[in-house]
Amino acid sequence: MKSLIFARACLILLLGTVLESTAKKVVQADHPLIRYTGRFDFENPKSPSGDWPGITISAAFTGTSISAQLTDGYANYIVYIDEKEQPILSTQPVSKEYILAQGLDNRKHTVRLIRKNEAHYNKLTFTGFLLDDNAELIELPARSEKRMEFIGASWTAGYGVESSSRECTENQVAQTTNIVKSFGYLIASHYNAEAQFHAWGGKGIVRNYGSTTSADPLNAFPAFYYRIRTTGTSRWDFSQWHPSLIVIQLGGNDFSTEPVATETDFKNAYNSLIDSLFSYHPQTKIILFGMSGTLLPTYLKAVAKYQNAKRIKPESVFYLPGPLGLEKNGCHWHPGITDHLNIANAFINYIDSNNILDSKTTLYSQKNENAGTYLKVHKQIELNRLQLTLSDHSIRQICLYTLSGKKISTVPITTTMPLSLDMKNLTQGVYFIGLTGPTGTKTVKIHW
Repeated sequence: MKSLIFARACLILLLGTVLESTAKKVVQADHPLIRYTGRFDFENPKSPSGDWPGITISAAFTGTSISAQLTDGYANYIVYIDEKEQPILSTQPVSKEYILAQGLDNRKHTVRLIRKNEAHYNKLTFTGFLLDDNAELIELPARSEKRMEFIGASWTAGYGVESSSRECTENQVAQTTNIVKSFGYLIASHYNAEAQFHAWGGKGIVRNYGSTTSADPLNAFPAFYYRIRTTGTSRWDFSQWHPSLIVIQLGGNDFSTEPVATETDFKNAYNSLIDSLFSYHPQTKIILFGMSGTLLPTYLKAVAKYQNAKRIKPESVFYLPGPLGLEKNGCHWHPGITDHLNIANAFINYIDSNNILDSKTTLYSQKNENAGTYLKVHKQIELNRLQLTLSDHSIRQICLYTLSGKKISTVPITTTMPLSLDMKNLTQGVYFIGLTGPTGTKTVKIHW
């Protein structure tokens, strides 16, 4: 009997050792050291969701392993551990624990989980990481101050970029589409910029590929751009993130099938989108990108000219034609890996030669009068003016801008506070106050 009891005790002890060695620490999705890049819906902070390509979840951690608890459809993810690419992670439409790495040295590590392909009819729902029982998250390096946004259709999404054949099944398209191999990702990586990608294959600015009418605005790209998720209805808060450069690759699908978009509809829709972008990001620069040999270059040049004519100098909107000689050996005659490299190089040469990123731009927006780190704003409605109190004495210039980015006035800076900003004869609406200092320009959004 004593031998049996002893044996049972040893078994319990052994099982306890095994359980302890495999125990995992759950780190919930709302942990402050988890970094989200791209549009995520945080309505439930413990299970944020998203569906745009390229959305990224990053963290730094200690220990020997890390897993992710998430739900998605049949999507693919690129995983980086210590900046080394791991095997592709393919998900299933059930909540599941996915092992991202194991057997690591017991030290500090980093992880990045990037949504690789388009999957607009599925959404990612992330609930957290699982670490070794005695491990923890640690702080990541600071975010890059450079930020870029890439808006477009299948080329921007890296559609079929890794394919070895132009003929592809739907499954092959899903497997060979890779946002990390797209020209936009390559450009952002070159400049060490944080990037967001809002791309949807087949979408146009007025009509989509295969639309039966020349204008289909309810289904064209702009109808979805303002959403946190393409499959949801909640609007993205544009004050959260401000790019210094936006690249737009839209328009090819508008002229790809009959009946094509009309010139008036096309230009109006493009100008409306650009006006919206400048209302959210007054100091951004925009590059319009389109294929040569179609109506697209003519229309895009006209849009850029129109936009620059009504804005403050220097030039804010640029047009870059697609490089000639692309092989288009990706799925369904889309650019392949070499093509995307050539497109990225064309952009980099264009950006550098035109000094588009020559100045460091840091944008700041406040949601109420007392939220500003740099500026306190007091409205004197009866006197038609704003009183401005600066807490950053390195500010050298203060300007007032319209929602579309047009400069209205400059405020003389004196040592006596508060400063006075005349709002007489201005209509009610949204304006921006630009604060220029040694590190660039910050903007404060105000409602008058």
